Amino acid sequence: EYTVFKLGAFRNRWLLFAISVAIMLQLAVIYVPFLQVAFGTVPLSIDKWGIAVLAGGSLFVIEEMRKLLFPRLFTLGKWRPVK
Repeated sequence: EYTVFKLGAFRNRWLLFAISVAIMLQLAVIYVPFLQVAFGTVPLSIDKWGIAVLAGGSLFVIEEMRKLLFPRLFTLGKWRPVK
């Protein structure tokens, strides 16, 4: 129901720390040679990174727009706490 910006998720230091660690671990699995062997990964080219960032970023933007335009679109019939 709430956008990332309304929740203030970018002010949460622990969340930002966790996201940073997850990104660093993912990059390590992709680019560190012994982790590449262990996980069966190969380095990504810049065009593949572009596709991944574009896909993830577009989903983020679409969902944030949906929350702004239709905030209760998918809440019909869902459990809600008593106020």
